[in-house]
Amino acid sequence: MNSHHRRQASFLKQALLIAAPLVILSAVSLYSLRQDKASIEQDARDRARILAPELARQWSTSVSRNLAQFLTTQSHDISKPEAVPQAGDSSPTTTRGRVTEETAELRMSLRGGWLQSQCLLINGQIRIPADYPHQPEPPDWPNELKTEQSRLWRAAEEALFQRRDPKAARNAVTALIGAKVPAASFANAEFNLLLLEARQGAGANLTQRLANLAQRHPKVCTEAGSPLADLALIQALHQASKGRLPDGLMEGLSQRVIRHPSFLTPQLLEAARGMPPDLDTSQQARFLTRLWLAQERSRGLLHSLLHQPMDPTQQSEIWLDEEGQRFLALCSPTYPQPVVGLPSAGAATHVTLIPARHLQDAFRGALVEGSEQVPPYTTVVIQLGDRRWPVTALLPAQDRPGPTSAGELASASGQLTVYPDFPAWSQSAFQDILNIAIRPTTGAPAGRAGFLNLHPFTVSLELSDPDLLYRGYKQRLWLAAGLILSAAAAALIGLVSAWRAFQRQLRLAEMTSNFVSSVSHELRAPLASVRLMAESLDQGRIAGNERQKDYFRLIVQECRRLSSLVENVLDFSRINQGRKRYEFEPIDLVALIRQTVSLMEPNAGEQKVGLAFSEPPPGAEELQPCWDGQAVQQALVNLIDNAIKHSPAGGIVMVGLEVMKGATESSVGHRPSTIIRVWVEDQGQGIPAEEQERIFEPFYRRGSELRRETKGVGIGLSIVKHIAEAHGGRVLVRSAAGQGSRFTLELPLVNPTGTIENETADQRR
Repeated sequence: MNSHHRRQASFLKQALLIAAPLVILSAVSLYSLRQDKASIEQDARDRARILAPELARQWSTSVSRNLAQFLTTQSHDISKPEAVPQAGDSSPTTTRGRVTEETAELRMSLRGGWLQSQCLLINGQIRIPADYPHQPEPPDWPNELKTEQSRLWRAAEEALFQRRDPKAARNAVTALIGAKVPAASFANAEFNLLLLEARQGAGANLTQRLANLAQRHPKVCTEAGSPLADLALIQALHQASKGRLPDGLMEGLSQRVIRHPSFLTPQLLEAARGMPPDLDTSQQARFLTRLWLAQERSRGLLHSLLHQPMDPTQQSEIWLDEEGQRFLALCSPTYPQPVVGLPSAGAATHVTLIPARHLQDAFRGALVEGSEQVPPYTTVVIQLGDRRWPVTALLPAQDRPGPTSAGELASASGQLTVYPDFPAWSQSAFQDILNIAIRPTTGAPAGRAGFLNLHPFTVSLELSDPDLLYRGYKQRLWLAAGLILSAAAAALIGLVSAWRAFQRQLRLAEMTSNFVSSVSHELRAPLASVRLMAESLDQGRIAGNERQKDYFRLIVQECRRLSSLVENVLDFSRINQGRKRYEFEPIDLVALIRQTVSLMEPNAGEQKVGLAFSEPPPGAEELQPCWDGQAVQQALVNLIDNAIKHSPAGGIVMVGLEVMKGATESSVGHRPSTIIRVWVEDQGQGIPAEEQERIFEPFYRRGSELRRETKGVGIGLSIVKHIAEAHGGRVLVRSAAGQGSRFTLELPLVNPTGTIENETADQRR
């Protein structure tokens, strides 16, 4: 047992020595591959760290140039004739909560792109473009009239609206002038008088007088809160359509649209576009209409901006969403603190409005220009304000998550350069505000009035396609994994094979040890008996012829037993080495069986077991099978000897012969032939079904009791099996516990192989 454990321990050490290099090699390979992946990722990060600042620098210049061109083009496009909307275009549009249906231009959707991009906020109020209340607000001047002034005002209203007497109305207006009423009340009385004259057709130069009235009182409102100048200009335009166009009318109209817009501006523009073509007002009217739409859109965005948490003293980038469209408001303080002389004495903030789609196109264009620099496994992500988006995708809304990626490789900051470049018409209209709110900056390009605005953005290179980056690594990983698995499988197969071979060697060593022990025991007993009987005879201690004959008979029997044992051992050795040869020739089968039974009768008598040969079937005497007679006799001797050893005293061992016509199942398949069965039946204790296959294995003997009580070395039945297979037959066993056993040697009449030398399948392999 100790030797067995030592052998197992030795095998385990050898297995460890075999497996250890494979394990070490696999660990080193996997570690190297991991380092390879880390090296690839580090190279990508290093490349991104170099590329990101370069992209930020290039894109700062490219995108700023694109934005400057856009801002310039945006202000010029308003005056292009081809940009004029035509009647019937699009559907009604909502302009800051109000549906304008007066003109086709105002029905046009604001998605056309008109926008006043350069704006100015002062003290939290929209100053460029000029803002206005969107509902009538009753003025204060009616409450400022004194008693006498109020009486004169009511008298003028009675003459104007009840009696409709131009002469009485004119006298009432003259009385108001003499009473020194506020200018607003006098302007309203004068306007109502002009309306009365226009209705009665009694006035002269009404168009010019209305235009002059609008020019003199740009900020006066009626009692209901409507702008008086707008009403006067609308009436003047209606009067001008019947005659010539007075001087300064269109200039006054432009001033109203640009400097003093109101909720009546759409009706004013509608009246201007309705002028006869021969008066040559259509081009300027269309320009003013486009300008109005652009300013309306900008005012709507600026009102949204004022609702955002914004510090007017700090530069900021704020995203605005309006009617499904997104805009970026670049806010830069011009004066962070109130300044004397600045309108409203407040801080000024310059605002540049840029459509998100144009900003996206600007960055996309910059990406296309430097596309050869950007690795294909990365995505360029822009961070501007509180939003970030990949350059190749649409800008996400504020409530949507940003783009996902496998990780950021590197990032760098850039700056968008924006100049407060107000268009010429805006500069001339708001000169008083611009001169104080915006001062020129040293180094500003020619034609740029104002200062330099720098708005930061971030360029990030993010890993978007890890499969592409690690493609080569994954190929090497799969190759290494395949090699490691193949080597591991080969090593495992080798270890399993070695373990099985080791177990076979252990069993073979054990069987060899048992075999040597059994052979030694089997040889020692008959040799001792022969020696003892020979010495007794030699010393003359055995008297009487009968006793001497018995001794001689026993000596011969033991010698025959020794000879049979030695022959079996030698045959087993030849079979095991593949040197067993058979000589096939016709034999007298019945005579061979009778001779063998007769030969084994003394052995049976010694064991007190009967041995008999049952009567062969008719025609059996004529059988002349082509067999190796000596080998068949040896197989039959082994079967009979095995039956005698396992039969109880007084039992009978029967030997029989059967002849069958049919097909034999042999090592070469099924072939039609005459089958001969030689069987040996005993009355022993039987063989359990689970052991009926193992009894034909070399050195196998059942149970410890069997080993002690029966003779033999366990190779007889294995020799029988080999002889049967060599003759193209087989050996069968039929047995049950307590019912004896019947062994049948089933052989064809003619050897199906047709050979003189036959080897088993195991020996051929």
